[in-house]
Amino acid sequence: MFKKALVALLAIAIVSMMFAPVFAWEYWYGGPDGHDALYEQWGPHASQMLIKLYSSEISEWETGLENGEIDISDWPLDHTHLARYTTPPWSDKLNVYSYGAEYGIYLFDLNNNNNTYLGNPPNPAYPNPMFPNPMGYSVAESGIAHDNGYPLRAAIAYLVNRDAVVSYVGVEASIAVYTPLPTVYGKYWDSDISPGGARSDLCHLYSPATATNILDASGMFPIGTDGWRYWDRNKNGHKDAGEDLVLKEISRIDHTPRDYMGTLLETELTNQHIHVNNYHMTITAARLQWMTNKDAHIYTAGWSLGSTPDSIILWHWNYYWHPGRPYNTGACNKDAFNQAADGVQYANTQDDAVYWARIAQEVFCDSVLGVAVYCTSGYKAVSKTYVGAEAGYAGQHWYGVVNYPGYGIDNFWTFLNMHTSCAKWGGTIRYGFKTTDIRQLNPIYTE
Repeated sequence: MFKKALVALLAIAIVSMMFAPVFAWEYWYGGPDGHDALYEQWGPHASQMLIKLYSSEISEWETGLENGEIDISDWPLDHTHLARYTTPPWSDKLNVYSYGAEYGIYLFDLNNNNNTYLGNPPNPAYPNPMFPNPMGYSVAESGIAHDNGYPLRAAIAYLVNRDAVVSYVGVEASIAVYTPLPTVYGKYWDSDISPGGARSDLCHLYSPATATNILDASGMFPIGTDGWRYWDRNKNGHKDAGEDLVLKEISRIDHTPRDYMGTLLETELTNQHIHVNNYHMTITAARLQWMTNKDAHIYTAGWSLGSTPDSIILWHWNYYWHPGRPYNTGACNKDAFNQAADGVQYANTQDDAVYWARIAQEVFCDSVLGVAVYCTSGYKAVSKTYVGAEAGYAGQHWYGVVNYPGYGIDNFWTFLNMHTSCAKWGGTIRYGFKTTDIRQLNPIYTE
Protein backbone atom coordinates (compact mmCIF):
# COMPACT_ATOMS: atom_id res chain seq x y z
CA MET A 1 0.00 0.00 0.00
CA PHE A 2 2.90 2.35 -0.48
CA LYS A 3 2.50 5.23 -2.89
CA LYS A 4 1.34 3.33 -5.94
CA ALA A 5 -0.55 0.57 -4.16
CA LEU A 6 -3.89 1.69 -5.54
CA VAL A 7 -2.58 1.69 -9.10
CA ALA A 8 -0.98 -1.71 -8.59
CA LEU A 9 -4.21 -3.12 -7.18
CA LEU A 10 -6.15 -1.66 -10.09
CA ALA A 11 -3.70 -3.24 -12.51
CA ILE A 12 -4.22 -6.59 -10.79
CA ALA A 13 -7.96 -5.98 -10.95
CA ILE A 14 -7.68 -5.53 -14.71
CA VAL A 15 -6.48 -9.12 -14.99
CA SER A 16 -9.33 -10.45 -12.86
CA MET A 17 -11.87 -8.31 -14.76
CA MET A 18 -10.89 -10.05 -17.99
CA PHE A 19 -13.18 -12.82 -16.79
CA ALA A 20 -16.08 -10.51 -15.91
CA PRO A 21 -18.89 -9.84 -18.41
CA VAL A 22 -19.02 -6.57 -20.33
CA PHE A 23 -21.17 -5.40 -23.22
CA ALA A 24 -20.93 -7.55 -26.32
CA TRP A 25 -18.57 -6.35 -29.01
CA GLU A 26 -20.18 -4.61 -31.94
CA TYR A 27 -18.35 -5.19 -35.20
CA TRP A 28 -18.05 -2.31 -37.65
CA TYR A 29 -18.77 -4.52 -40.67
CA GLY A 30 -22.28 -5.15 -39.46
CA GLY A 31 -24.30 -8.33 -39.70
CA PRO A 32 -27.98 -9.15 -39.46
CA ASP A 33 -28.28 -7.59 -36.00
CA GLY A 34 -25.22 -5.32 -35.95
CA HIS A 35 -22.77 -7.97 -34.77
CA ASP A 36 -21.78 -11.46 -35.79
CA ALA A 37 -22.54 -14.67 -33.96
CA LEU A 38 -18.93 -15.19 -33.00
CA TYR A 39 -18.42 -12.13 -30.85
CA GLU A 40 -16.50 -12.49 -27.61
CA GLN A 41 -18.63 -11.73 -24.54
CA TRP A 42 -15.71 -11.03 -22.23
CA GLY A 43 -13.41 -7.98 -22.08
CA PRO A 44 -11.10 -6.28 -22.60
CA HIS A 45 -11.20 -4.81 -26.10
CA ALA A 46 -7.47 -4.15 -26.40
CA SER A 47 -5.17 -7.10 -26.94
CA GLN A 48 -2.23 -5.80 -24.89
CA MET A 49 -1.15 -3.24 -22.35
CA LEU A 50 2.37 -1.86 -22.33
CA ILE A 51 3.31 -0.21 -19.02
CA LYS A 52 6.17 2.24 -19.39
CA LEU A 53 8.01 3.45 -16.28
CA TYR A 54 9.10 7.06 -15.71
CA SER A 55 11.29 8.47 -12.97
CA SER A 56 9.15 11.55 -12.34
CA GLU A 57 5.78 13.00 -13.19
CA ILE A 58 7.52 15.58 -15.37
CA SER A 59 9.18 12.92 -17.50
CA GLU A 60 5.91 11.00 -17.73
CA TRP A 61 4.18 14.07 -19.16
CA GLU A 62 6.91 15.72 -21.21
CA THR A 63 8.65 12.57 -22.43
CA GLY A 64 5.79 10.11 -22.35
CA LEU A 65 2.72 12.06 -23.44
CA GLU A 66 4.35 14.81 -25.46
CA ASN A 67 6.66 12.49 -27.39
CA GLY A 68 3.89 10.01 -28.12
CA GLU A 69 5.33 7.20 -26.01
CA ILE A 70 2.15 6.61 -24.00
CA ASP A 71 -1.59 6.93 -24.58
CA ILE A 72 -2.65 7.43 -20.98
CA SER A 73 -0.97 8.75 -17.82
CA ASP A 74 -1.33 7.78 -14.18
CA TRP A 75 -0.19 11.02 -12.51
CA PRO A 76 -2.43 14.07 -11.88
CA LEU A 77 -1.30 17.22 -13.64
CA ASP A 78 0.20 20.14 -11.76
CA HIS A 79 -1.12 23.62 -12.54
CA THR A 80 1.64 24.33 -15.08
CA HIS A 81 0.89 21.26 -17.18
CA LEU A 82 -2.86 21.61 -16.71
CA ALA A 83 -2.67 25.04 -18.33
CA ARG A 84 -0.28 23.70 -20.98
CA TYR A 85 -2.48 20.78 -22.02
CA THR A 86 -5.79 22.66 -22.05
CA THR A 87 -4.61 25.29 -24.53
CA PRO A 88 -3.39 24.92 -28.14
CA PRO A 89 -1.42 23.25 -29.54
CA TRP A 90 -1.52 20.51 -26.88
CA SER A 91 -5.28 20.66 -26.43
CA ASP A 92 -5.53 19.50 -30.06
CA LYS A 93 -3.59 16.35 -29.19
CA LEU A 94 -4.56 15.56 -25.59
CA ASN A 95 -7.80 15.29 -23.67
CA VAL A 96 -7.73 16.38 -20.02
CA TYR A 97 -10.33 15.08 -17.57
CA SER A 98 -11.13 16.38 -14.09
CA TYR A 99 -12.04 13.70 -11.56
CA GLY A 100 -12.45 15.87 -8.46
CA ALA A 101 -10.98 15.27 -5.03
CA GLU A 102 -8.77 12.21 -5.07
CA TYR A 103 -8.92 9.09 -2.94
CA GLY A 104 -5.45 9.87 -1.67
CA ILE A 105 -3.63 12.15 0.71
CA TYR A 106 -0.30 13.87 1.22
CA LEU A 107 0.75 14.35 4.81
CA PHE A 108 3.59 14.53 7.26
CA ASP A 109 4.05 11.11 8.82
CA LEU A 110 5.44 11.55 12.32
CA ASN A 111 7.47 8.99 14.25
CA ASN A 112 5.33 8.26 17.34
CA ASN A 113 7.57 5.46 18.61
CA ASN A 114 8.05 5.92 22.35
CA ASN A 115 10.72 3.26 22.68
CA THR A 116 14.08 4.33 24.05
CA TYR A 117 15.48 4.42 20.52
CA LEU A 118 13.98 5.38 17.16
CA GLY A 119 13.81 1.83 15.85
CA ASN A 120 11.92 -1.17 17.17
CA PRO A 121 12.82 -3.23 19.11
CA PRO A 122 14.64 -0.76 21.42
CA ASN A 123 18.04 -2.26 20.81
CA PRO A 124 21.00 0.03 21.67
CA ALA A 125 22.68 -1.12 18.47
CA TYR A 126 19.72 -0.25 16.24
CA PRO A 127 19.58 2.09 14.49
CA ASN A 128 20.75 5.17 16.35
CA PRO A 129 21.63 4.41 19.97
CA MET A 130 22.58 7.97 20.91
CA PHE A 131 19.26 9.52 19.88
CA PRO A 132 15.96 8.64 21.61
CA ASN A 133 12.73 9.93 20.11
CA PRO A 134 11.40 13.24 21.49
CA MET A 135 8.36 12.92 19.20
CA GLY A 136 7.05 10.01 21.24
CA TYR A 137 7.74 11.49 24.67
CA SER A 138 4.70 13.03 26.34
CA VAL A 139 4.40 15.70 29.01
CA ALA A 140 2.41 13.20 31.04
CA GLU A 141 5.51 11.02 31.29
CA SER A 142 7.53 14.03 32.44
CA GLY A 143 5.01 14.96 35.11
CA ILE A 144 4.20 18.34 33.57
CA ALA A 145 0.55 19.22 33.13
CA HIS A 146 -0.27 20.51 29.64
CA ASP A 147 -3.20 20.32 27.25
CA ASN A 148 -1.08 18.93 24.42
CA GLY A 149 0.18 15.53 25.51
CA TYR A 150 2.91 15.49 22.86
CA PRO A 151 4.08 19.09 22.56
CA LEU A 152 6.63 18.56 19.79
CA ARG A 153 4.08 16.89 17.52
CA ALA A 154 1.48 19.54 18.39
CA ALA A 155 3.94 22.33 17.60
CA ILE A 156 4.77 20.73 14.25
CA ALA A 157 1.06 20.62 13.39
CA TYR A 158 0.81 24.40 13.88
CA LEU A 159 3.88 24.92 11.69
CA VAL A 160 2.35 23.30 8.59
CA ASN A 161 1.36 26.02 6.13
CA ARG A 162 -1.29 24.31 4.01
CA ASP A 163 -2.19 27.50 2.15
CA ALA A 164 1.38 27.84 0.90
CA VAL A 165 1.45 24.21 -0.24
CA VAL A 166 -1.89 24.46 -2.05
CA SER A 167 -0.73 27.66 -3.73
CA TYR A 168 2.46 25.90 -4.85
CA VAL A 169 0.63 22.86 -6.23
CA GLY A 170 -2.14 25.03 -7.71
CA VAL A 171 -5.49 25.97 -6.24
CA GLU A 172 -7.28 24.27 -9.12
CA ALA A 173 -5.28 21.06 -8.64
CA SER A 174 -5.23 20.60 -4.85
CA ILE A 175 -7.40 20.86 -1.73
CA ALA A 176 -6.23 21.48 1.83
CA VAL A 177 -6.93 18.48 4.10
CA TYR A 178 -7.15 18.42 7.89
CA THR A 179 -7.94 14.77 8.67
CA PRO A 180 -6.62 11.42 7.35
CA LEU A 181 -9.83 11.01 5.31
CA PRO A 182 -10.17 13.62 2.52
CA THR A 183 -13.46 15.27 1.60
CA VAL A 184 -14.12 12.73 -1.16
CA TYR A 185 -15.19 10.25 1.53
CA GLY A 186 -18.46 12.14 1.96
CA LYS A 187 -20.35 11.12 5.08
CA TYR A 188 -17.24 9.39 6.49
CA TRP A 189 -15.26 12.64 6.37
CA ASP A 190 -15.60 14.59 9.62
CA SER A 191 -16.72 17.98 8.32
CA ASP A 192 -16.53 19.39 11.85
CA ILE A 193 -12.74 19.26 11.55
CA SER A 194 -12.50 22.07 9.04
CA PRO A 195 -11.86 25.80 9.24
CA GLY A 196 -14.97 27.29 10.82
CA GLY A 197 -16.28 23.86 11.80
CA ALA A 198 -17.40 22.80 15.27
CA ARG A 199 -13.98 21.21 15.88
CA SER A 200 -11.84 23.68 13.98
CA ASP A 201 -9.46 23.54 16.95
CA LEU A 202 -8.38 20.12 15.65
CA CYS A 203 -7.33 21.66 12.32
CA HIS A 204 -4.20 23.12 13.94
CA LEU A 205 -4.34 26.03 11.53
CA TYR A 206 -0.97 27.52 10.68
CA SER A 207 0.27 29.60 13.62
CA PRO A 208 3.98 29.81 14.46
CA ALA A 209 3.09 31.84 17.56
CA THR A 210 0.93 28.99 18.87
CA ALA A 211 3.76 26.53 18.18
CA THR A 212 6.15 28.72 20.17
CA ASN A 213 3.72 28.89 23.08
CA ILE A 214 3.30 25.12 23.12
CA LEU A 215 7.04 24.47 23.12
CA ASP A 216 7.72 27.08 25.81
CA ALA A 217 4.83 26.05 28.06
CA SER A 218 5.76 22.38 27.93
CA GLY A 219 9.00 22.99 29.80
CA MET A 220 10.52 20.14 27.81
CA PHE A 221 12.27 22.06 25.06
CA PRO A 222 13.78 25.30 26.42
CA ILE A 223 16.16 27.47 24.40
CA GLY A 224 19.77 27.04 25.51
CA THR A 225 22.53 29.59 25.76
CA ASP A 226 23.57 28.75 22.19
CA GLY A 227 20.16 29.86 20.87
CA TRP A 228 18.87 26.35 20.08
CA ARG A 229 16.24 24.31 21.84
CA TYR A 230 17.30 21.19 23.68
CA TRP A 231 15.44 18.34 25.31
CA ASP A 232 15.68 18.93 29.04
CA ARG A 233 15.20 15.30 29.93
CA ASN A 234 16.28 15.59 33.58
CA LYS A 235 14.43 18.90 34.10
CA ASN A 236 17.39 20.69 35.67
CA GLY A 237 17.18 23.76 33.42
CA HIS A 238 20.59 23.12 31.85
CA LYS A 239 21.64 21.42 28.66
CA ASP A 240 23.52 18.26 29.60
CA ALA A 241 25.18 15.58 27.50
CA GLY A 242 22.67 13.65 25.39
CA GLU A 243 20.05 16.40 25.46
CA ASP A 244 20.61 17.73 21.92
CA LEU A 245 17.43 18.20 19.91
CA VAL A 246 18.05 17.42 16.24
CA LEU A 247 15.16 16.21 14.11
CA LYS A 248 15.65 14.00 11.08
CA GLU A 249 13.28 14.88 8.25
CA ILE A 250 12.95 13.09 4.92
CA SER A 251 11.65 15.06 1.93
CA ARG A 252 10.78 13.17 -1.24
CA ILE A 253 12.82 14.84 -3.94
CA ASP A 254 11.18 12.79 -6.73
CA HIS A 255 7.85 14.56 -6.08
CA THR A 256 8.36 18.32 -6.12
CA PRO A 257 5.33 19.27 -3.97
CA ARG A 258 6.51 16.95 -1.20
CA ASP A 259 10.02 18.30 -1.40
CA TYR A 260 8.54 21.78 -1.12
CA MET A 261 6.44 20.70 1.88
CA GLY A 262 9.53 19.36 3.62
CA THR A 263 11.57 22.47 2.95
CA LEU A 264 8.79 24.72 4.28
CA LEU A 265 8.59 22.73 7.50
CA GLU A 266 12.36 22.70 7.86
CA THR A 267 12.34 26.50 7.72
CA GLU A 268 9.54 26.77 10.27
CA LEU A 269 11.28 24.42 12.70
CA THR A 270 14.53 26.32 12.30
CA ASN A 271 12.67 29.53 13.12
CA GLN A 272 11.54 27.80 16.32
CA HIS A 273 15.22 27.26 17.24
CA ILE A 274 15.06 23.53 16.46
CA HIS A 275 17.90 21.87 14.55
CA VAL A 276 16.67 19.92 11.52
CA ASN A 277 18.60 17.60 9.23
CA ASN A 278 16.41 17.50 6.11
CA TYR A 279 17.37 14.59 3.87
CA HIS A 280 16.16 15.12 0.27
CA MET A 281 15.76 11.55 -0.95
CA THR A 282 14.37 9.59 -3.85
CA ILE A 283 11.69 7.02 -3.19
CA THR A 284 14.11 4.11 -2.80
CA ALA A 285 16.38 5.81 -0.28
CA ALA A 286 13.43 7.31 1.60
CA ARG A 287 11.68 3.98 2.01
CA LEU A 288 14.84 2.36 3.32
CA GLN A 289 15.42 5.16 5.83
CA TRP A 290 11.81 5.71 6.95
CA MET A 291 9.90 2.49 6.39
CA THR A 292 12.55 -0.17 6.80
CA ASN A 293 15.00 1.37 9.28
CA LYS A 294 12.43 3.60 11.03
CA ASP A 295 15.34 6.03 11.40
CA ALA A 296 13.76 9.48 11.04
CA HIS A 297 11.24 11.68 12.82
CA ILE A 298 9.31 13.24 9.93
CA TYR A 299 8.48 12.00 6.43
CA THR A 300 6.66 13.70 3.55
CA ALA A 301 4.27 10.86 2.85
CA GLY A 302 1.78 10.18 0.08
CA TRP A 303 -0.90 7.49 0.11
CA SER A 304 -3.28 6.26 -2.57
CA LEU A 305 -6.39 5.10 -0.74
CA GLY A 306 -9.37 2.88 -1.41
CA SER A 307 -12.92 4.19 -1.80
CA THR A 308 -13.94 2.90 1.64
CA PRO A 309 -12.59 4.40 4.88
CA ASP A 310 -10.81 1.27 6.11
CA SER A 311 -7.56 2.95 5.03
CA ILE A 312 -7.69 4.38 8.56
CA ILE A 313 -5.82 1.23 9.65
CA LEU A 314 -2.64 2.86 8.33
CA TRP A 315 -2.23 4.35 11.81
CA HIS A 316 -3.39 1.28 13.80
CA TRP A 317 -0.83 -0.40 16.06
CA ASN A 318 -1.70 -3.84 14.67
CA TYR A 319 -0.16 -2.75 11.39
CA TYR A 320 3.22 -1.82 12.80
CA TRP A 321 5.98 -4.42 12.77
CA HIS A 322 9.71 -4.84 12.60
CA PRO A 323 11.67 -5.97 10.66
CA GLY A 324 10.04 -4.99 7.40
CA ARG A 325 8.00 -2.13 5.99
CA PRO A 326 4.79 -1.78 7.99
CA TYR A 327 1.69 0.09 6.87
CA ASN A 328 1.81 2.06 10.13
CA THR A 329 5.14 3.63 9.30
CA GLY A 330 5.00 6.12 12.18
CA ALA A 331 4.55 3.47 14.88
CA CYS A 332 1.34 5.18 16.01
CA ASN A 333 -0.22 3.53 19.04
CA LYS A 334 -3.21 5.27 20.59
CA ASP A 335 -5.79 3.00 22.24
CA ALA A 336 -8.76 5.22 21.37
CA PHE A 337 -7.66 5.37 17.75
CA ASN A 338 -7.04 1.62 17.53
CA GLN A 339 -10.54 0.99 18.85
CA ALA A 340 -12.08 3.42 16.36
CA ALA A 341 -10.12 1.94 13.43
CA ASP A 342 -11.35 -1.52 14.43
CA GLY A 343 -14.86 -0.10 14.54
CA VAL A 344 -14.53 1.09 10.95
CA GLN A 345 -12.97 -2.12 9.66
CA TYR A 346 -15.43 -4.47 11.36
CA ALA A 347 -18.56 -2.31 11.32
CA ASN A 348 -21.87 -4.17 11.20
CA THR A 349 -23.72 -1.28 9.58
CA GLN A 350 -22.85 1.76 7.52
CA ASP A 351 -23.95 4.00 10.40
CA ASP A 352 -21.46 2.23 12.66
CA ALA A 353 -18.69 2.78 10.10
CA VAL A 354 -19.55 6.49 9.85
CA TYR A 355 -19.55 6.87 13.65
CA TRP A 356 -16.19 5.16 14.16
CA ALA A 357 -14.59 6.89 11.16
CA ARG A 358 -15.37 10.26 12.68
CA ILE A 359 -14.10 9.19 16.10
CA ALA A 360 -10.88 7.97 14.48
CA GLN A 361 -10.35 11.33 12.75
CA GLU A 362 -10.90 13.26 16.00
CA VAL A 363 -8.40 11.10 17.90
CA PHE A 364 -5.89 11.26 15.04
CA CYS A 365 -5.96 15.06 15.01
CA ASP A 366 -6.15 15.52 18.78
CA SER A 367 -3.13 13.26 19.35
CA VAL A 368 -1.34 14.53 16.22
CA LEU A 369 -0.54 11.02 15.00
CA GLY A 370 0.39 12.76 11.75
CA VAL A 371 -0.44 16.01 9.96
CA ALA A 372 -2.69 15.87 6.88
CA VAL A 373 -1.76 18.54 4.34
CA TYR A 374 -3.57 18.25 1.01
CA CYS A 375 -5.17 15.96 -1.52
CA THR A 376 -5.13 16.24 -5.27
CA SER A 377 -8.08 17.75 -7.10
CA GLY A 378 -7.19 15.69 -10.05
CA TYR A 379 -6.81 16.19 -13.76
CA LYS A 380 -5.28 13.48 -15.93
CA ALA A 381 -4.34 13.53 -19.58
CA VAL A 382 -4.83 10.99 -22.36
CA SER A 383 -3.81 11.09 -25.99
CA LYS A 384 -6.75 11.68 -28.33
CA THR A 385 -5.29 9.22 -30.81
CA TYR A 386 -3.46 5.90 -30.76
CA VAL A 387 0.27 6.65 -30.38
CA GLY A 388 1.62 3.32 -31.59
CA ALA A 389 2.74 2.71 -35.15
CA GLU A 390 0.81 -0.54 -35.73
CA ALA A 391 -1.08 -0.62 -39.02
CA GLY A 392 -4.83 -0.41 -38.59
CA TYR A 393 -4.55 1.46 -35.26
CA ALA A 394 -2.00 4.26 -35.66
CA GLY A 395 -3.55 7.71 -35.54
CA GLN A 396 -7.06 6.48 -34.84
CA HIS A 397 -9.11 8.18 -32.14
CA TRP A 398 -9.53 6.47 -28.80
CA TYR A 399 -13.02 5.62 -27.54
CA GLY A 400 -14.26 4.17 -24.27
CA VAL A 401 -12.24 6.15 -21.72
CA VAL A 402 -14.09 6.19 -18.38
CA ASN A 403 -13.49 9.00 -15.89
CA TYR A 404 -13.86 7.46 -12.42
CA PRO A 405 -14.62 10.06 -9.67
CA GLY A 406 -11.82 10.16 -7.12
CA TYR A 407 -9.41 8.13 -9.29
CA GLY A 408 -9.42 9.45 -12.83
CA ILE A 409 -9.16 7.89 -16.26
CA ASP A 410 -6.66 5.09 -15.53
CA ASN A 411 -9.00 2.47 -14.09
CA PHE A 412 -10.15 -0.99 -15.01
CA TRP A 413 -13.33 0.27 -16.70
CA THR A 414 -11.22 2.32 -19.07
CA PHE A 415 -8.86 -0.56 -19.73
CA LEU A 416 -11.79 -2.91 -20.41
CA ASN A 417 -13.57 -0.53 -22.77
CA MET A 418 -10.82 1.52 -24.43
CA HIS A 419 -10.64 0.91 -28.18
CA THR A 420 -9.83 2.78 -31.36
CA SER A 421 -12.41 4.30 -33.67
CA CYS A 422 -12.02 1.81 -36.52
CA ALA A 423 -11.09 -1.28 -34.49
CA LYS A 424 -13.16 -2.28 -31.51
CA TRP A 425 -10.69 -4.97 -30.59
CA GLY A 426 -6.92 -5.44 -30.71
CA GLY A 427 -4.09 -3.00 -30.40
CA THR A 428 -1.98 -1.97 -27.42
CA ILE A 429 -2.78 0.53 -24.67
CA ARG A 430 0.43 2.27 -23.66
CA TYR A 431 0.16 3.30 -20.02
CA GLY A 432 2.63 5.44 -18.03
CA PHE A 433 3.68 4.69 -14.43
CA LYS A 434 5.72 7.11 -12.33
CA THR A 435 8.14 5.11 -10.22
CA THR A 436 11.86 4.78 -9.56
CA ASP A 437 11.57 1.95 -7.05
CA ILE A 438 11.55 -1.18 -9.17
CA ARG A 439 11.62 -4.33 -7.04
CA GLN A 440 10.53 -6.89 -9.63
CA LEU A 441 10.64 -7.16 -13.40
CA ASN A 442 6.87 -7.50 -13.53
CA PRO A 443 5.75 -3.85 -13.78
CA ILE A 444 2.49 -4.53 -11.96
CA TYR A 445 4.48 -5.44 -8.86
CA THR A 446 7.33 -2.96 -9.22
CA GLU A 447 6.41 -1.28 -5.95
